[in-house]
Amino acid sequence: MRRSGFFVSCIISILLALLVDISRAAGPAAVTVTLDSEKPGSLIPADFTGLSYEITQMLPDSKGGYYFSPTNRELIGLFRSLGIKSLRVGGNTADRDTVPIPAKADADSLFAFAKAAGVKVIYTVRLAGGDPEADAAMVKYLVDHYATDLECITLGNEPNKEFTNQVTSHDNYLAYGVELNRFIYTIATTAPGAKYCGPSVVHTSPDWTADMAADKAHDPRLDFLTQHYYCAKSGQRVTDLVAARDKILSPAQLDDYRTFYHSFMPAVTAAGLTCRFEETSSFSRGGVAGASDTFASALWAVDYLHWWAEQAGMRGFNFHMGKIYGAFVDADRGGYSVRPLSYGIKAFDLGGHGRVVPATLSGGPADLNLTAYGVRDGNVLYVTLINKEHDAGARMATVKIVPGAAFSGSEGIFLQAPHGDVSAKTNLTLGNAAISGDGRWDGYWTALANMAAGDRFKVTVPPATVLIVKFNLK
Repeated sequence: MRRSGFFVSCIISILLALLVDISRAAGPAAVTVTLDSEKPGSLIPADFTGLSYEITQMLPDSKGGYYFSPTNRELIGLFRSLGIKSLRVGGNTADRDTVPIPAKADADSLFAFAKAAGVKVIYTVRLAGGDPEADAAMVKYLVDHYATDLECITLGNEPNKEFTNQVTSHDNYLAYGVELNRFIYTIATTAPGAKYCGPSVVHTSPDWTADMAADKAHDPRLDFLTQHYYCAKSGQRVTDLVAARDKILSPAQLDDYRTFYHSFMPAVTAAGLTCRFEETSSFSRGGVAGASDTFASALWAVDYLHWWAEQAGMRGFNFHMGKIYGAFVDADRGGYSVRPLSYGIKAFDLGGHGRVVPATLSGGPADLNLTAYGVRDGNVLYVTLINKEHDAGARMATVKIVPGAAFSGSEGIFLQAPHGDVSAKTNLTLGNAAISGDGRWDGYWTALANMAAGDRFKVTVPPATVLIVKFNLK
């Protein structure tokens, strides 16, 4: 009888747990999003979203052809379709002595591509083991021929890896600064119109960025500061793919962003400067197959871009391109295969141009994994709702939007994966359409007829879904 009672008790416990899970999944969570659209804040830079490549991508292939070429129509189409406005070339290979330094002909092809794609270039010259005279000659060539398409020059990549023999991190920065100044002086003498940016350090050395802000605050040659950030850290340490997807979709990521911001950005803004994450993604070391290349990365990217766009002094982001964490990759039969990250970038492009309008969430469960962002562009207000609830027990959200101003109409676009599956790699849709390998996208805004009384609006956002609502303000 005791064993029978034990089994009955276990069955009751299991049933109760299932009932809790079912009740959690079945009932939509109600929340209110309030915006003060009459008082928009800072302007999101037009070139906020960019891509980052290894310097080796500039070099010709075995047949003498170039990846960055004005004839690469598919790649140009992808850049333009996704709203990419910044192209950074650098990475670890920029300072690797086994990699050839790009020649002028390589730069010619790169900048011809940049003009066709409508982007400006952040160009890395070699610092570690480099020759300042050779760097100066290349910079002069770029300034003389491509000044309008050259954003700035970066000297070296992640120099914190080279200058590590001093007593403290601050001393390491000072040692780097001596070498940096030597190169800058030579370049400025040869190409006085050149702008530089830096220090391009990894996430463990944000104090270098703060030090450079204080050190170079009054240097007119400094365009902006650069920092690298892989918020989920090393992909090589991942052993559980479900946990990896959970990590980049966790609300705890927002706390990590906040901590990282305050580790260096107050010094940047105090110096009257801005900072760009010229190399970034979720996981570093090549990313994680099964996380970086899934729909989870699309949801993460929309949230990531909008969160940082709200922060003072942020100039933009360049997502690093690789075999796993890239926005797209070369397809086996030519052309490009679009990754889920591209959908997140495109979703931000649709609702991320204009001035920031802070969105306040109220009501609903405290643990609801939902974020909301507002952007006003003239008389149009974009509200991006990101429901990061996913997998078992995920809740849909019923969202009441209070735009803060009268509006005459509204439309919406959904970003979704089949069955809300965050592990999905294909068959994603944005505005009921896919993004093709040449950048073509036939998505569209759909009229939303869920208007409630007065100045309020109600929509339902399923789990693992982004909804962008566009209000036409009166």
